Amino acid sequence: MRRKITRENCRGTWVPIMSEWDAQDRFDEDMFARNAQTMVQAGVHTIYTTGTDGEFYAMVREEFRRMVAIAVESARGTDTTIAIGTNAASTRGVLDQIAYCAEAGASAVMPAFPFWLEVGEREWLPFLKECCHAAGPMGVLHYNTIRAKRVLSPADYAVCARELPPNLLGSKAAAADFAEWCRLHFETPDLVHIPMETSAVPTLMGGGKAFISATLGAMNPKLAVSFHELCTTGNWEAAMAFQMRLNRVEHQVCNQLFRRHGYRAGALSKALTRIGGHLETHNTMRKPYQAAPEHLLAEARRLIERLMPELMAH
Repeated sequence: MRRKITRENCRGTWVPIMSEWDAQDRFDEDMFARNAQTMVQAGVHTIYTTGTDGEFYAMVREEFRRMVAIAVESARGTDTTIAIGTNAASTRGVLDQIAYCAEAGASAVMPAFPFWLEVGEREWLPFLKECCHAAGPMGVLHYNTIRAKRVLSPADYAVCARELPPNLLGSKAAAADFAEWCRLHFETPDLVHIPMETSAVPTLMGGGKAFISATLGAMNPKLAVSFHELCTTGNWEAAMAFQMRLNRVEHQVCNQLFRRHGYRAGALSKALTRIGGHLETHNTMRKPYQAAPEHLLAEARRLIERLMPELMAH
């Protein structure tokens, strides 16, 4: 059984691993496994999958199970932990996924609220309580995403801290900015709230433990680990300089180029993976979603070569 993620050891660089669909729209298990191994060898603290970038919404049950099994096996015997997104349109679907994660030996699960109908005011806390009970010794991080329609506030998480079992670790990507992370931190100091990498330095300076590295992790996972080390060794001046350059890439490449043209989530991460060259990708999405076209990738390469060339393999 893998090492569990607890509130005390929930730290480090968290990097998503994308689903990979080949030209025949099949799950490419070998490529997925190679990417997981590359992340483990880079020293990524936690690999997670079957969330938004992992395209949980596009896969069938057997593919979900294979992704979980491969991810867990890839990190066996290492210090890398495995967190799994458990997302479905009903509580029963989420609990089925959590049960399989427990059987496979995952380190933590990350359920979002059922997303087709908005979870009501009387419904969200019982849902999270059932997830925590089903997870047993596994940690639970609530995936607090606007895509699930209901977004929890700092006051809501204070209720969670009082009423849910201690295997509730906190939240993933609950904070859109540093000020919001501070409100979460002040309201629920015993929970761990993991923000995106765009606010990594200020949150780690303020007592945070981890950050989600989607852009940097997709392009160069080893550099994502080095970024975290800059912070944990207290080299704040160098860390902030790196942060500002990374945020410029996020602004000019991810926002103004890809998202502006409608390419986001998995499509964006696969485009960045192709440009970075440290991980493999077919750069394909499951229909009806489309991958970013080559002309946008070429424009992004030119921008990144100027802004932050160390992101790319040369």
